Amino acid sequence: MPGLVVGSEPFPPTAFPAPNPNSVVTDSATFPDPLTPPLTCTWTLTIETSSIISNPDANGCIVYVFSTTVTLSVKCGGGDAPGTGTQVTSRTRQDGPHCPTPATPTAANPNPPPNPPSPPPIISKASTGLANIPVPGSSPPATKSMIKTDVTQPDGTKVSYVHDSSSITVTVTYADATEATLSFP
Repeated sequence: MPGLVVGSEPFPPTAFPAPNPNSVVTDSATFPDPLTPPLTCTWTLTIETSSIISNPDANGCIVYVFSTTVTLSVKCGGGDAPGTGTQVTSRTRQDGPHCPTPATPTAANPNPPPNPPSPPPIISKASTGLANIPVPGSSPPATKSMIKTDVTQPDGTKVSYVHDSSSITVTVTYADATEATLSFP
């Protein structure tokens, strides 16, 4: 993120505030540790987006700058067991410019000031259901039922993850159509 500039305005990574609570999604599951029974493993998925707004330019136009981070953490056994670790993918992107729109004149106010640009979106949207996922290498072809959740972040990032009691695969599709995958095991 060093070197991120909007117009002539630099934005250091520390410029991003804590994510709005409405743009944070978390999920987790605990299951038997396959390597060290009777201990357990827990995976935790956190999806969060922060945003800042550039200062208006000479025309009153602003740019939204979003930072979205997806973190998958896994802790097995006593915390230092195989499988324990964290995977992270993050992206910063600009959206705009968003400029003031003309206001409608009225008899009482024939020259109204322009309407300011809309604020950036802050709410994540999620849906959850069951999905039949193909089992690789099975003959005849088989599927297993897993929980599938789709999340859309305020910056347009789409996160889809499927999990059962012992595994999770997270596919992150950023607004520029690039993808990242996080998974356990």
